[in-house]
Amino acid sequence: MDSVMKRDRLFLGIFGIWLVLSICSMTDAQLTMPREESRAEELKRYIESINVPISFWGRLVDENGKGIAGADVVLRVRGSMVLPDGSVQEKVEDHTVQTDAAGRFSLVGKTGSMLGLESIEKAGYTFASRQLRNFSYTREDVRLSTELEPRVFVAIRDLRDTKLFFAKYKEWLPWDGEPVRLDLRNGVVSDGGDLLIIAEKGAVDEEGYRYDWTFRLDALGGGVRYVKEGEVVMVAPVEGYAPEWKIGYGYADKDYRGGVDGDFFVRSEEGWYARIRLTATPDHVRPSARNLFIRVFINETGGRVLQDGSTNSEY
Repeated sequence: MDSVMKRDRLFLGIFGIWLVLSICSMTDAQLTMPREESRAEELKRYIESINVPISFWGRLVDENGKGIAGADVVLRVRGSMVLPDGSVQEKVEDHTVQTDAAGRFSLVGKTGSMLGLESIEKAGYTFASRQLRNFSYTREDVRLSTELEPRVFVAIRDLRDTKLFFAKYKEWLPWDGEPVRLDLRNGVVSDGGDLLIIAEKGAVDEEGYRYDWTFRLDALGGGVRYVKEGEVVMVAPVEGYAPEWKIGYGYADKDYRGGVDGDFFVRSEEGWYARIRLTATPDHVRPSARNLFIRVFINETGGRVLQDGSTNSEY
């Protein structure tokens, strides 16, 4: 029995020495191979998860909503790819499609994570500025296009013939309910202005940073319309105007906003269209501090195009 135990101990000792020597003789590549293969597989699965099927439907119209046929549209699909050495590289593919008689175009059966509208070319037309041009296919909260509801883009005909009036305001706005009238066409505060602003500030929180406040725009015989997110701002719509626009917050509101910041369409009583970019905040207490900033773009011909090719009109 003792001889058997001695033999087993000897065998285990020899096996242990052999195992240690074998491990020591293995290369770094052999030791790390399973880990590297695991990482490569994980990376491959991740890339596959963000490279999703891409299908996009769009429609190109002019400033009057009429489809533009025969326009060349370049769509860029972006994704990622794993190279043989395990590194990741961006994959970019450009696809040129042409609009049909109704201005529709599409790109289906592609794979990636992002689609961008690179360019639209049609003689005599200019692509309207400040339109959403990049679409992520990895964000669930982004509503993309469908065949029945294509994404609409606007191009403007004969843009070089459009001349806009442009003005800027930097004024002190009293948040005490006192009306302020702006003469949009002359860029001044005037009793005979086209736009009436009434702002009022109420109760304040303990720290003095948040207020109850209200803000109102009145087009004085015309109409005003807030520009919604994703809406084309370079062409004024025909409908959807109201005599006034009003907003307000209480300092305890969970969705509290510290002022007004946005674009508005204005249709005057005389029939001309304008776009204004307006920022107003109630947190300034010194009259010397300007708390009302407005950029005004007016098409005095009665047309609805509010872009003229200049840099200023893009903002």
